[in-house]
Amino acid sequence: MSAIGHRSTAEFLATSGEEIDARRIEFVAAHGMEVSPEAAQRNSGREHGRWYGGMPPLSQVTAGGDRIVAGGREWQVIETSGHCRGHLCLYDAAATILISGDQVLPTISPNVSVLASRPDADPLGEFLESLARLERCDPGTLVLPSHGRPFRGLHRRIEVLRSHHLQQLDTLRAALRTPAAAHSLVAVMFGRPLRGFHRFLALGETVAHLNHLWHRGEVERRVGPDGRITFAAA
Repeated sequence: MSAIGHRSTAEFLATSGEEIDARRIEFVAAHGMEVSPEAAQRNSGREHGRWYGGMPPLSQVTAGGDRIVAGGREWQVIETSGHCRGHLCLYDAAATILISGDQVLPTISPNVSVLASRPDADPLGEFLESLARLERCDPGTLVLPSHGRPFRGLHRRIEVLRSHHLQQLDTLRAALRTPAAAHSLVAVMFGRPLRGFHRFLALGETVAHLNHLWHRGEVERRVGPDGRITFAAA
């Protein structure tokens, strides 16, 4: 496990459900989405206290560039981010096999979201940088993902994922000729309103794209006296 993965998991599991709910409500409200405490509680995963019995220590930190031997193979560790900080992929260069985890999936794009715990972060930038690292794998690599069936065509799939996010950025650039809150741009990004837990994922991903443009200096992020955040073309 990576150091970041271990630390962030421990911090989440040590945080009370009430605090998780409060952070989420404050975060989504700042971006223009009103939710009830009941709705936040239903979608927070706060029941972890019922099964969590303590975080084991990390006896050996694994990081990008390391090599480990398992299953009779030597695996190169490729640390990625964007979907999840400290996410580790394993690549067997001799057999051209990649265990991609959640980073590259065959039919869907992994969720890339800004979280309440890191509201100013640029996870989309981290995700795009991680895709570039995975492009160093052999073009004929067999990919073993966490969701969906194994597939080949890693480079083609990476290009599809990259193009998808670049298109979403173009969509937001056009929409931000008028200042807007992230919640009002969810339908622009996804083409429809979303319900349940999916609306939280959609808002987080919309903010990820807006934050990426903000970090690049392409849009301004304005925080009002009430804490509400809007974005506008720079």
